[in-house]
Amino acid sequence: MKKLIILIFAAILIAGISCKKDEDVMGKIRVVNNDNEAYNIYLNGDFKTALDGNKYIIYTLLPGSYNIKAKEVDWLFYQNVYEDNCYLTAGGEELFSFGK
Repeated sequence: MKKLIILIFAAILIAGISCKKDEDVMGKIRVVNNDNEAYNIYLNGDFKTALDGNKYIIYTLLPGSYNIKAKEVDWLFYQNVYEDNCYLTAGGEELFSFGK
């Protein structure tokens, strides 16, 4: 019986460590507006926010593939903590992914 309890505890501990690894691969992107004008941010086609000029916002994302787009902007800079910095022109869009 004691061995069974130890095995169950070990299985729960291993499962918890596995879940923690999945959480560790979550990423953040920082979207920066260095322009004086506000612009709209879309992530995977969904409107996220109107980002005021000279501000930034951080999104925490699950592993996967994403599409980021900006409208009414001269240029957009975003940084994915797992990838290089990227630049996006007005009306353009950029694809990125991490953790998969």
